[in-house]
Amino acid sequence: MNGNHAQTAEAINVASALEQYAHEYRLNVGSSHFLRSRGIVMNYILDPLRDNSPVLDVNCGTGIDAVLLATHGHSVHGIDISSAMIQFARENITKAGAAELATVEVGDYRKLGVPPMTHGAVLSNFGGINFCKDLTEFFASVAGTLSPGGLLVVNSVSHFSLSEFLIFLSKGKIGKALRRPFGGKARIGGRDVGIYYHTKNAFIKTGKESGFTLEDIFGLCVFAPPLWAEDFYTNHGMLAKFLERMDDFARHMPLLRTSGDFTVYVFRKA
Repeated sequence: MNGNHAQTAEAINVASALEQYAHEYRLNVGSSHFLRSRGIVMNYILDPLRDNSPVLDVNCGTGIDAVLLATHGHSVHGIDISSAMIQFARENITKAGAAELATVEVGDYRKLGVPPMTHGAVLSNFGGINFCKDLTEFFASVAGTLSPGGLLVVNSVSHFSLSEFLIFLSKGKIGKALRRPFGGKARIGGRDVGIYYHTKNAFIKTGKESGFTLEDIFGLCVFAPPLWAEDFYTNHGMLAKFLERMDDFARHMPLLRTSGDFTVYVFRKA
């Protein structure tokens, strides 16, 4: 099987998994700790955007980010490989009265059917990039849609998570504690899907080769538990809030900033 066919097969597998996972994801992203982390990322992208700056939301999921961008006056177009996610996104956009500025469609980051160099910013939030095996494909694809000086914000599941490592290590689950550095498959929507935990160096190197300048890196949930740890946030609310406050000081610190549940990379197109 050649590379293109392999990518197509992988994309089909990811899409099928997300079709089954979409409803569960829709419920999870509404939790308060998830919304807190999302707010940190969105405030970061909203601050430098010019008024009515067009934004491309890659792997847009249920459209939460598209709605927020539209309510701040930005035209936004979202794509996602899952038709179920896009259906939920359309419902959320309509419910929010944001249809004049926000549009979504089923699509793949490898084949962006959008006009070249028309967007002031591209956003890929909360792990959509981790389905991408080859970062070069992603950077090359989004670079073509960005206008000169455009902003690219990528929120990736980290190569290593300190809090996740400690949680699994305390339970004697060594394999799970080391699952990110060694990569492999994840069970999503009843399917085994390839997950790629890219390193900081891989992002920086590929971004530079693709014509981007790195502006910032920061982490989410460095000391706070990973976002999937719903039980911890429910049963230990006070401790969770304390750890989240610690994150506010730690997320930009060298070493710690890439040891959170997620790492956010901010690039500028040269």
